Amino acid sequence: MARLRWAPCGSESPARGVALFAMLCTACPGLHLDSGSGTGSDGGCSHCAILDEHNFALDVSLQVAATELEQGGDASLDWTELHNDLLSRPIAACEDLGTATLYLFPEVTREAILEGLANNDLDSRAVSSLWSCSTSTCGCSLSEFAYIGHPLLPEVDFVAGRGEWLLSLSGAGGGALRGLAFVVPREGAGVAVLSVDDQTAQLEATAALSLDARLSVASHGDILLDWSAMEHDGWGRPLELHRLDRAQLDRLDLEPSDPSSWLLALDSLSRQRWTATVTGANSLSLSALAGEQPIPEVDGQSTWLFTLWCSTCLLDLPRVAVLLGPGL
Repeated sequence: MARLRWAPCGSESPARGVALFAMLCTACPGLHLDSGSGTGSDGGCSHCAILDEHNFALDVSLQVAATELEQGGDASLDWTELHNDLLSRPIAACEDLGTATLYLFPEVTREAILEGLANNDLDSRAVSSLWSCSTSTCGCSLSEFAYIGHPLLPEVDFVAGRGEWLLSLSGAGGGALRGLAFVVPREGAGVAVLSVDDQTAQLEATAALSLDARLSVASHGDILLDWSAMEHDGWGRPLELHRLDRAQLDRLDLEPSDPSSWLLALDSLSRQRWTATVTGANSLSLSALAGEQPIPEVDGQSTWLFTLWCSTCLLDLPRVAVLLGPGL
């Protein structure tokens, strides 16, 4: 398997057409606020602007296998043996994976496809056709895939020489990728079943976030965080503010000087968590976050991580991650 670079882009819901690509929308304007130097007695901000300089830098790598299948045949694509998703989170494949989508790229190589995704600049015109299969089972045959009533015809469509075929697996409502594979039609392959398992696609992600980038917040009163001035996400690509729809604050069991390993273990590292829906918003008061307990003061005894997420993006990873800390 080749080691390839990958970055999230777009939506995986078949109802949205070519789902690998972002929808256009107008972001909401934000406020002009201080950026953490603060005006309070403790040096922390109460109205805080999150800037690019506060954000993390994300490095993602992905290994993807390609499986040859007999061209022209009604091959079966099966994910019964997929027990962990791309982020190594346990899944019940027959229950959690309800949408499979096949994309055909006629004129670009496999490496160029993933390079374009990694750079967030893959042209949507690179996809000539796509077909989806919605199922409550753990697999689909090729003839069960369709797009707006037009079925995939294996004997006509699934033949060698047409380009690169990419299979993606996601939840019943679409959303983030949970599984991924390349399929290759070839005459004489003699294989009629693709079995997607935990080794078919593997993702690694590390995050660089230093204490120097920490946003110092006030120790008293409500705190407003505003991200309207941000321009780039953790991949260094333009941040699509209109696509951010969830905010999350975690108190982590983690040394703040070593955040590189937390990304894929955020759920297990978090000791307390608070969340809020931020669709259409560019700012949020910490008091609007909900959890099992009220948010205590942000102190220097814990690692406090504020993240912003996009539920329609390909990878279920934060687009923004900022360390919070008390004022001096």
